[in-house]
Amino acid sequence: MVTIQTGEAKIVLQSTESCEEKEELALLKILELGRRHVAEGRLTPADQVREKIRLPRPAA
Repeated sequence: MVTIQTGEAKIVLQSTESCEEKEELALLKILELGRRHVAEGRLTPADQVREKIRLPRPAA
């Protein structure tokens, strides 16, 4: 159900099942994108990622 106010959607009401299905589809799309990147060799070493987002290195 969508509530329209001045020609724009203001409230969208959906079932929890519908919401969960959308979340599942989004996660599956992310996984597929990751698989494609791996297959294409589009990888970044973890150290470079940590440096980019400034995370401390894990303890050895």
